[in-house]
Amino acid sequence: MTGSQEEAVFEYYKMIKQYLAMNRVFNGLRAGGVAQRIKTFCLRQENNKHGVVRLSYRNVNSIRNGIRISKNLIQEITDASIKSEQFFCPVSGGFTYRTINRLINEDVCEHEWRRSRLEIECVKGDGLDFIAPRGSGCSPFPRGQQLDNSIYSRKKFVKNRYSRRRRKKRSPFLDTSASKISEEESEATTHFVNNRAVRLDCWGGWEEGDYIYLVAAPSGQKPQYCMRFPKRMHGEFSIFIYFSVICPSESDGIPPHGIEYYELKAQQSDPWNCEDDHEECREIMRRGRCTKEGGKYYLHCQRSCGLCGVREESKQRCEFADKYVGKWMLYEEEYNEQVVINKTHISFSKLGSFRCEELNPYKEKYKVSSVFPNGCSQRYTCIEFNRRNNNLLQYRIGKFRRMNLPLDQLCVFNDDTYPWMESGWSYHMKNLIQMENLWPSYCGLESSIPFSGTYDGQYCEGTIGDWNENTCLTESSLILRSDTCSALLIPQEFECLAFLNEQNGLIDNLVITRSKDGKNEFNCWVITSSRRINSTWLNNDIYRMKSVQCSSMPDIEVLSSRKPKASLYLQDNAKSRFCKPYTQSTRSSSNEPKSGLHSDLSTRTLSNVPRQSTQHYYKPDVPGANQIGRATGHASISISSISILMTICWTAVLLLFSLS
Repeated sequence: MTGSQEEAVFEYYKMIKQYLAMNRVFNGLRAGGVAQRIKTFCLRQENNKHGVVRLSYRNVNSIRNGIRISKNLIQEITDASIKSEQFFCPVSGGFTYRTINRLINEDVCEHEWRRSRLEIECVKGDGLDFIAPRGSGCSPFPRGQQLDNSIYSRKKFVKNRYSRRRRKKRSPFLDTSASKISEEESEATTHFVNNRAVRLDCWGGWEEGDYIYLVAAPSGQKPQYCMRFPKRMHGEFSIFIYFSVICPSESDGIPPHGIEYYELKAQQSDPWNCEDDHEECREIMRRGRCTKEGGKYYLHCQRSCGLCGVREESKQRCEFADKYVGKWMLYEEEYNEQVVINKTHISFSKLGSFRCEELNPYKEKYKVSSVFPNGCSQRYTCIEFNRRNNNLLQYRIGKFRRMNLPLDQLCVFNDDTYPWMESGWSYHMKNLIQMENLWPSYCGLESSIPFSGTYDGQYCEGTIGDWNENTCLTESSLILRSDTCSALLIPQEFECLAFLNEQNGLIDNLVITRSKDGKNEFNCWVITSSRRINSTWLNNDIYRMKSVQCSSMPDIEVLSSRKPKASLYLQDNAKSRFCKPYTQSTRSSSNEPKSGLHSDLSTRTLSNVPRQSTQHYYKPDVPGANQIGRATGHASISISSISILMTICWTAVLLLFSLS
């Protein structure tokens, strides 16, 4: 266990002690003034690969009067040392539910026949949305209250919740349109609960026995809730939500005394099954209220209101440009994802499928919509593309919205926030690599440059470059050589797929490569320029990132999740374009002597003129000057012999003409 994990376990141990003290266990059960205490307390810690530490505990000694604590409780702990990792949510899909407060056995939806909706991770990183019917309070969260920042005490929260019983009962047909808020406002509301929707972030989860556990929190706050789902979600089933991160693991789902919890009588939504929420819908249809009062009923009465079998109008939708069509791969540090684009749809193997709805041809931005097969409602978002070359397509995607907003409002791009991390949307463009027919590309160094730095955790000194000393030309590969570290004893070669010139305050160049060692690993290299001499920026640092996704230097230095696999500091003043001399020798036969030729490339004008610091030199294994002189002499003799023969032939021809 790491130091930060030990601190987290200790903090949550104190929290567990506080909860048990609230149950008058740790402080002792006082019967007749005699305190009776637990002597033994057992903790069990398990690591979860998705950035979560699970801590279960149980007292093992019974106390007097036959009282024994038999609840095996699971405490979810977030390790501060791995906050940069992407979190995993074990449940996704759309559900309808009714709410029961189990702490006081109150049916929260007693006077509301419309069912509430719960949507979880419909799009990766989307979180949890609790959506009450319009104008209804049928929700496990109280209206107008701020979610508690503390996970240790919920007394005030519970007190406000109990005050609901003293409120006047409302008619299910009472029009409360004056208190309605817009969909945009409800989606933006995460810290405050209103009478429409509540959004929570999914922090992680696990499976144990017959149940799936999920830990959630308001955006930007600590985890405050635990939810329990059955593994088999058929027909009507129960979802428990606890206003604590202590998750009971026994089948009855009862938490320690004092922890507020709700039972959601849920059903998974079926997009292919069109039904009414309640028989009251027939009365709604008879009164002509399906489309009135802001449409608060028609979504709950689809069959009675005649919406079954109705499909979206057949209209001419937009098409993606031909240059985007194809099969692509998204390479992230933790996972890979296939992306297929045709004329009308873009399909991510994990994120989902989207249909082109509207385009802005001048900015390469598209509005897209999604329809999910798991019961989630339709979403709208914006995708922007940038085709850089044959191998590389860049894209970024905006946040998902339920409302069909204008394109300019959807095209707002932001980085993933903790705990989602790399869920799909980002401010910077993400790189897609074409799956077939990759072409070699320019690498950008145009020389061989000495370096010092770390490679795969080892200190190395060597050279990196794209210069071929045999052809005296740049190549489409980066080659790293070093004899000072084991990681580079065998030269490492990377095929260049794209060279991108990015200006983000500093002059940054990005190189996308594929390893040629058989692993077929794709990476992004950041070449940054941070020194200037005589108005010229010098490339003095190069970083090999962990994946093909990369951005400018400030992100590399700030985000621990994007620390490079290699950090090389280049010696620009020692860069070179060494060229081997090209030699070709021929041997003379006894009948017709031939000459050997040599072309000295050191005097040839290079296709890329090197900088002043470039040095040209020859290796000692090339022919010496005396050998080159002898070869040149043979060539002169051969040319003289040919001239004499041609003169003799011409004289013979003239003689024949004169005789005739």
